[in-house]
Amino acid sequence: MARYLAICSNPGITEEQFRNKFDRIKKWRPDRRTWVIKAYCGYDSGDLVVECETPDKSNFDEWLKNTGWNVKSVNEINLIHEAGTVWPL
Repeated sequence: MARYLAICSNPGITEEQFRNKFDRIKKWRPDRRTWVIKAYCGYDSGDLVVECETPDKSNFDEWLKNTGWNVKSVNEINLIHEAGTVWPL
């Protein structure tokens, strides 16, 4: 399964607006094999980083489009370092 990181922006985003994007399961799990793993938000900058695992990048692209956020880039991830371990994707 492929992993992607999206770099987005939404200047002036509030906690309520951010939470509203994830208020229902379908908001973070668009289908059975696609899920938004983590999303990071910086209020001051309006910058967002979103991690998704999906067999088809177009599923993530569609999810991002529905957020209304300005998508700067979507990057495929090949390696992850987590808690002292590096594992390939």
